[in-house]
Amino acid sequence: MTNKPTRTVIKDLDHFKTLAARPSGLECFMALKGGLRSGKHIDHDPASDEWYVFQEIDGVDLEYESTEAFKDEYPFLFEALEKGCLVMR
Repeated sequence: MTNKPTRTVIKDLDHFKTLAARPSGLECFMALKGGLRSGKHIDHDPASDEWYVFQEIDGVDLEYESTEAFKDEYPFLFEALEKGCLVMR
């Protein structure tokens, strides 16, 4: 019998912001169809509301000046959050 690792689903935007604001940031992935994953490292600065995202799949760094800009430019991540498909590693 194998032990499956526990997965922490990110519950909502407030939970997401709290996790991403930790000094270590947030290591997470979007659970995709077919069991695929899209890994990310996300940092949030609550004082300035700036976001930094590193996409593991293509090595791209992204920066957003506000939560609203992040939502507007990366809507599928927030769709994953709403559907319970954004998971902490």
